[in-house]
Amino acid sequence: MAAALRRSHSLLALASLALALAAALGCCSQLFVAPAAKASAVQRRESLGAAMSMGLAAALGVAATGELPAVAKSDNAQWAKEWVDPFHKGCPRDIQLGSDDVTLTITGEDGAPDCTGNDARTKWTVTGTVKSVTRAIIDFSPKGGPEKVLVKIDKKGIHFPDGNTWSKK
Repeated sequence: MAAALRRSHSLLALASLALALAAALGCCSQLFVAPAAKASAVQRRESLGAAMSMGLAAALGVAATGELPAVAKSDNAQWAKEWVDPFHKGCPRDIQLGSDDVTLTITGEDGAPDCTGNDARTKWTVTGTVKSVTRAIIDFSPKGGPEKVLVKIDKKGIHFPDGNTWSKK
């Protein structure tokens, strides 16, 4: 899964670079037409250089980090709810959305084997980052799990790569 995620990030970075270059060249297409009498070659070169550097800088930002950028402020309230985890019957799952509208704080409890009786429970907190309207990366390493888990959300709930789906409480 990690290799596939890295591969998709590489493809995203390459696609972003190509789009930025195309946009930079597209917005400056008038520079490739015969110049008007008033425009000098120096002005054309400066304009082309400025346009290309803006597009390439944006694309290289994604390529350099290898990570999807966090989604801009939007309606990510769909993540912030109490959830039901069928793999841990009766154990609470709560997601809070940070004031930046992209940081997730997930709290929960695990029991042995579940949380329906008076068995001992272990409380935990993990964090995540919303990457798009339907995807987030969660770090379960504080509770002994994987560091970068890509989860998807839809009307049915939050879907995990292990086949688990948290539904709305």
